Amino acid sequence: MTNRLELNWKLDGFVDEQRYYCSETPIDLENLPVPKAIIAGDARTYTDTAIEVGKTYYVAVGSVNGGIEKVSQELEIYAGGDPHWDKVVALLHFNGNLTDATGRVWSANQSLQFAPGVFGEALLRSNTSLIITTPASSDFLFDGDFTIEAFLKNTGGTNPLFVYGNNQNEFIPLYLDSATSGRVFVKGNNLIVGISLPSGFFHYALTRKDGVVRAFVDGVMQGTANYGDTLGITAGDIYLCSGNGYYHLWTGQIDELRITKGVARYTADFTPPDAPFPSL
Repeated sequence: MTNRLELNWKLDGFVDEQRYYCSETPIDLENLPVPKAIIAGDARTYTDTAIEVGKTYYVAVGSVNGGIEKVSQELEIYAGGDPHWDKVVALLHFNGNLTDATGRVWSANQSLQFAPGVFGEALLRSNTSLIITTPASSDFLFDGDFTIEAFLKNTGGTNPLFVYGNNQNEFIPLYLDSATSGRVFVKGNNLIVGISLPSGFFHYALTRKDGVVRAFVDGVMQGTANYGDTLGITAGDIYLCSGNGYYHLWTGQIDELRITKGVARYTADFTPPDAPFPSL
């Protein structure tokens, strides 16, 4: 995917020309690469339209006067996308389907409904008999750092929400007690942390960094707990917004579900994303 990089700089005095350097590897100032562009001496901006999303670039600008070139400080720039994309094990936008940007296949036992969400559409779960699953995978066993996040809206009911195992003895990243409260469970009703929930859509994130589990609502930390054991699914299908047997009473909406294994994206209060999660 092509993007653009816009540069602005200051320069004292006049020069004959300027040279724009852009490389995917660090620039050796003692052995400069061929300039990507030659820029007029009076220019103070440049737009590079041949930038690929998801790549890291090293850029610098050289000024030439009387055959002598001085080169600016080198900048390392990540061109959009997700710097942890290689660690994303599930990403669903819910724009009218269950397409997972990672290629994972999810299936539903009946027709799906969608309604306006935070970004485009969101999955609407108004029928408590709806069950959405994907086969168990080691991708959902978290033996280290992780991040599970989505935009959620609770419209009724209680019981488990989000991705969890085929019975209550597995990992439950969010269990709804009511419209305003929830809990995080692992391994047979062991409580990790309690959570206060707002009305309407909210961003929910559960992370673990170096054995410390943190729960966030709209970017505000709700609580922490020390839990370094392996979390996740050990057997059976993985259930999304529903569960096996009678553990599927929650109704509401879910938008932008992303699961990242190996990275705790949030360890302190943060501003929730204001755009769909990048699929690259």
